[in-house]
Amino acid sequence: MNSYVCITDQLAYILTKLLTAKLEEKESKWGELSRDCLINIFIRLTVEDQWRGAMLVCKSWFSWTLQFESKIDSMLQSIVQWTHIFLIQIRIQHCSDRSLTLVAQRCSNLEILSIRSSLRITDSSISMIAFGCPNLRELDIGYCYMITQESLVVIGRNCPNLKRSQEKSASSNPTHGDSEAAAIANSMPHLEWLEIRYPKLSVKGLNLICQGCPNLEFYC
Repeated sequence: MNSYVCITDQLAYILTKLLTAKLEEKESKWGELSRDCLINIFIRLTVEDQWRGAMLVCKSWFSWTLQFESKIDSMLQSIVQWTHIFLIQIRIQHCSDRSLTLVAQRCSNLEILSIRSSLRITDSSISMIAFGCPNLRELDIGYCYMITQESLVVIGRNCPNLKRSQEKSASSNPTHGDSEAAAIANSMPHLEWLEIRYPKLSVKGLNLICQGCPNLEFYC
């Protein structure tokens, strides 16, 4: 697992360098907008649009998007420091391991965690959540592509109250989808609600979920 994360980080670093170089080549008058104009633009965009489109406009917009994640982390850390054990629900997007690690350390009574579209969340912080937040009953990790089935197993085994789960988009390879299905089936027997975005499951994977999660009422 560690080697996988290391390789992914290296690829992300290379991609960032290449993308920055491309943006330097295509720097335009968009990058000359004032801070107030940029704020006015960014607050009108969804979080997904900020990451999937705005960051590609020019270098300054790319920089603003990366800063956005840092601001999200800082906000979440501040909330956790103020409330810690009294916090039972977190719904946020585009946070990173930096803030989620603090959640795992301070929020032992957490019941609902939604971190959809947090692209830099890894197995490391999710495993800490599993051990630090045993009362978890709802988990949304949709579009968190660096989280693997190993985290699903750890969450399932350490959070017995988990009833609702929304997973990342499954791989386009059906075998990988089946691996995630097996992890869910073997470790989350009490699930009542399961969403897997754009799943690529074989009949075998679907059968595994049906057999391993007998209380399942909703699946998509």
